[in-house]
Amino acid sequence: MRSHAQVEPLGIQKPTKKSRYWNITFKECLTLLIGTAIPVAIGIYAAVTNEQTQKSAKRAEDKQQSIAAERRMFELNETAERRIFDLKEAAERRAFDLKQAAEVYQQQLYKNFLDAMYTLHRDGELNDSADPWPFANAHYRGVHREFDAIRKAQALIFLKEKKLIGRENCTTGCEPKLVKDIIRLNGLGFDNLNLSSETGNLSRLDLSCVVFDRISMINSIFSYANLNGVIFRNSRLNGATFRDSSLNCSKIIDTELHGTNFYNSNLNDALFNNVDLSTAVLTQTQIQGAHFENVILPNGTRISSTTTMTSIITEERKTTEATTEATTEIKTTEATTEATTEIKTTEATTEIKTTEATTEIKTTEATTIKITRGKLYYKKKVSNIGCQ
Repeated sequence: MRSHAQVEPLGIQKPTKKSRYWNITFKECLTLLIGTAIPVAIGIYAAVTNEQTQKSAKRAEDKQQSIAAERRMFELNETAERRIFDLKEAAERRAFDLKQAAEVYQQQLYKNFLDAMYTLHRDGELNDSADPWPFANAHYRGVHREFDAIRKAQALIFLKEKKLIGRENCTTGCEPKLVKDIIRLNGLGFDNLNLSSETGNLSRLDLSCVVFDRISMINSIFSYANLNGVIFRNSRLNGATFRDSSLNCSKIIDTELHGTNFYNSNLNDALFNNVDLSTAVLTQTQIQGAHFENVILPNGTRISSTTTMTSIITEERKTTEATTEATTEIKTTEATTEATTEIKTTEATTEIKTTEATTEIKTTEATTIKITRGKLYYKKKVSNIGCQ
């Protein structure tokens, strides 16, 4: 191909490299500025957009993290609540199962006790010839420590019904009991027992003549129980309640009775010896029917000798009457000393005059009253002076 040389205009000097650097036209400068500003603007826009995008992304990320944290916290709380509910339900189920297991164990234990007592009866270990009945007492004491309060009460009722305790019939009065109990209750605990009749006042629960020696019956309840002739010795009856029960001829000796309530119970001929009744609940009728020796009554009165409240009231009345008589005698003596006088009174002096006959009648009545040593003497003297 044929190349054609470019025709340059005449009179125009071709600028050198150095002159082109310093001699820039406006158009070239504007072109240069525009060419430079556009990338800068684009860069600034890109930077701002990128920053906003980063901030938006960070806000979105923070929001997502917050939502995730809240969801996780909710899930954790829900899991914890479910766990607590499951643990509570498991604990209740376990408590129920344990209660059922304990009840089954107590029932089986009581059944084994009855079977063992039958075996001892069949083998003659409960006869009088087996005195002091070591096998029977050893078995009862061993199983008693395993019994709960319900089975202890049932065992006591069983022993009384089979005449293994309280063998005296207690129907002939308050004489000493000479029949020994086969099962000894001394030193055992009977706290929180409920010994109540199933029929109320129709048929009292028979526990008469039982000897409770060195036993603890704190907060126990006797309701409609026949406790005639019962002996409580060196025991604790703090907080116990005797409701509508009979303790006729019973003996309570050296026993703690703090807060004991004898509500509506019969205490006729009951003996309280060396006890503190200051916090016990007794009525005046109950106190009058019982016997006391070395006792502090609920009103704070201390009794040292054997006596009844009726005799105390009688002695108080006698003392009051004697005091009243002595006071009256003193007052009578003083009044007699001051009033020993003679009082003379002229009751009437009458003069009667008539027209037919002049008559003058003079009557003088002298009355003497004398008081000597509280007795009244009355003397009257009438004298007729004369008639004219």
